[in-house]
Amino acid sequence: MSSLKFAEGLASGFSGHETRRTWSSWRSASALGFALGFLAVGGNALLAAATNRLVAAPHGGTFFLAGVFLLLCGWVLLTFVQRPERHRGADILGGLTVAMVTVIFAAGYLMVLTEAVPSFSLGLYESANAITTTALSGVNVEALSAGSQIFRAGLQWTGGLATLLLGVAIIPTLGAGRDLADRVGQSGMLPLAPSGGQAARNILFIYLPLSLVLWLAFALTGMGVFDGLLLALSVVSTGGLAVPGDPFRSGVVQWIAVAGMSLSGVSLVVLWRLAQRKTQGLWRSMELRFYLLGTLGLALLLIYSAGDFGLDSVRHAAFIASSAISTTGFAAQPFGPWVPLVPVAILCATAIGGMSGSISGGFHLQPLVALVRLSRRELLRQLHPRMVLPLRLGGVPVDERTIERMVVLQFLFIATVIATSLAVALTGFSVVDALGMAVHATATGGPVRSIDGIPQDPANWGVLSRLVLIPAMVAGRMAIFPVLVTATSVVAVTQQKLHFAGRRVRKNLRRS
Repeated sequence: MSSLKFAEGLASGFSGHETRRTWSSWRSASALGFALGFLAVGGNALLAAATNRLVAAPHGGTFFLAGVFLLLCGWVLLTFVQRPERHRGADILGGLTVAMVTVIFAAGYLMVLTEAVPSFSLGLYESANAITTTALSGVNVEALSAGSQIFRAGLQWTGGLATLLLGVAIIPTLGAGRDLADRVGQSGMLPLAPSGGQAARNILFIYLPLSLVLWLAFALTGMGVFDGLLLALSVVSTGGLAVPGDPFRSGVVQWIAVAGMSLSGVSLVVLWRLAQRKTQGLWRSMELRFYLLGTLGLALLLIYSAGDFGLDSVRHAAFIASSAISTTGFAAQPFGPWVPLVPVAILCATAIGGMSGSISGGFHLQPLVALVRLSRRELLRQLHPRMVLPLRLGGVPVDERTIERMVVLQFLFIATVIATSLAVALTGFSVVDALGMAVHATATGGPVRSIDGIPQDPANWGVLSRLVLIPAMVAGRMAIFPVLVTATSVVAVTQQKLHFAGRRVRKNLRRS
């Protein structure tokens, strides 16, 4: 399967011998998932060890030993996996889910070992926040060592990269939304994702330079090389982790963050065309227009509600609006009085999120635009039953199976929010607060705000309340389907094993 060629190629390069007996598809994909999870945490742990070594901070040895051990485990798995000729699509999605869960458990335990969190349960919550780029962290960043700060920010950056690989390089190659993927170049433009491997290289071609440019821009404001790196990793990944001090007191830092968050919420296809200087036809994209006009509209609502039309008010409004729509979720305090409509509008903007094929979370604008057009088409069909009305997005006709998938995605997104809301409410929160927490967790954004706009501090939430948000974070970051496909497969296999076990028991009873 082309979507796993980069992982399989890496594995074959390490092995150095011909496979003698292939593993089953699900076993191989699961092993690759464990390997990728170990490699992701191990690489960030070594980066944290080097950072603590430079500044003589504690726990550098712990990070180093953990990093070496995890990298070794990942290398061993990649070396000895006997890959089948082809992986099933469901097994690939299951392997990706295994990788995400592996990162959460391994990074959570390492956070406990390095005293970043006091308990393993909180370690799970914080590592889930990091790898899913959800801005609901309850950790005091200033109390962390430099290595723990870079470890946390590095996990966010890794999660952002994984999101792009999943949405652009992997899921389209499995057939979901293939007709909307940028797989064939037009008008002299090189396609973003002609294949899974090429898509991964093109993603790195955009993601790495954008990260470096933001790092350089923040560092040049005078905030320092290290703090600039932390902030750049948080902005480009839409992770929203605060950095020590209050860097957003500087107007220049805020404007750079606005630019970075806005770009992170834009589809990678748009950024790819900008990189090729092929801008013709971009404004015809209804999704791009909705994204830009939505950001502008939310900013204008914030300015109008505050009643202050000065330049500082414009800057604060642009910062909060871009932070909400890109699901970056920096916990900015409200400026001036906010009417109750404003927190509701921010919640809706976070739930919708940015463009499809971007790093941002949420439901995304492309499915929303498609559902609006689908509703219009069905209304017209009631008036003209024989009318042929093909659905188009960006001038591209959309396959009916893709439309069905978007409808199912809408249902699953809402169902995830409702189920999470009920679970949070059972831990003692009001219905309104539980709904806000569930929406932000599923959209992988933040912060949760009260009706007057004040951000809530997740450190004040109970441990159980935070733990029940983790499944929503994982499902939301992985576009719902991979997690639910994996869960369905696990349930089916378990039922099958129980069925066969029951048959054996009944057969033995009859013999006796």
